[in-house]
Amino acid sequence: MTPSPVDAIAAAYVHEAGGDPEEALRAAIADALADLTEWERRTRRAERLVSRGYARGRIEGGDARDGGAPGRVIKPES
Repeated sequence: MTPSPVDAIAAAYVHEAGGDPEEALRAAIADALADLTEWERRTRRAERLVSRGYARGRIEGGDARDGGAPGRVIKPES
């Protein structure tokens, strides 16, 4: 039977830790926290880029928020 991905990863961490399960657990947690931190950094950067794009965009035509016809977004000014 093929080990599950979790079992395979756990075995790899234990092997890398020289058979020490406590050290393997610490390494796995440290790697998971590093990955989470990187994911959060990328998410914040993507949110800033989206926000900046909306802030720099101009609307041509009416504004649906004040009852006018919806406009179309045109390229931001450089």
